[in-house]
Amino acid sequence: MHFVVVGIFGPNAEAQRHRLYRDWNEHLAEGPIRIAGPLLDERGNQQGWMAVLRSESIEAARAFLDRSPYFEAHLYERVEVYQYAIEVGRLD
Repeated sequence: MHFVVVGIFGPNAEAQRHRLYRDWNEHLAEGPIRIAGPLLDERGNQQGWMAVLRSESIEAARAFLDRSPYFEAHLYERVEVYQYAIEVGRLD
């Protein structure tokens, strides 16, 4: 199954995000991510992060997110996880 994970950063998260970037990338490399990237506003400033994960269950997808250095540091103002059904295209 696929799941979409969206994390929107809270105010003043930028400094901590840069400090945790290496640990966060190591976490991503260990996970079930199929595609991922930053969410940018109209000026190109990062407002959050989105990924499509392949996981056994929504609980497993949430557990992966819960282990994220950004999540553990409470950088997200809002986090959402949804099961995702591909209608067009493929994730090889």
